[in-house]
Amino acid sequence: MGFDFSPYPLICAVCDTHVSSQAKHCGICNRCVDRFDHHCKWLNNCVGQQNYMTFFRLIICVFAMTLMHNITNLAVLITFYTETQHVVDTHNKLFTKTLFVEFQVLLYIASFFNFVTMAFLAHLSWFHVNLLREGKTTFVYIKE
Repeated sequence: MGFDFSPYPLICAVCDTHVSSQAKHCGICNRCVDRFDHHCKWLNNCVGQQNYMTFFRLIICVFAMTLMHNITNLAVLITFYTETQHVVDTHNKLFTKTLFVEFQVLLYIASFFNFVTMAFLAHLSWFHVNLLREGKTTFVYIKE
């Protein structure tokens, strides 16, 4: 019988290791994660104390990228509505006709899907901002 000098008061029943009171064993990763938030199937990794802020920054950066993509689509569409002669000449030379309508349809479709993605990411970002303000994890929020 030895002395236990571990700073962690509990032992995980699955992996038989010392864990903190906020740790949870992830059945998918088969490991204990301190301050477990959730298992992200898109990243194929658990999000916890060690990588939560990296995960949060990823959400914010992807939102910003999607926003910039929508702004670029809008700028290109505005340019097409004020088409200049050199663009028409280039289209006629390369494609034997102008492809403004076809390209505009593709841009509208891309903008629609980007807008939907942006709305989802805005909601996800706001949800995690609220969790950070309350000092909760996604796992605790779902359990309540």
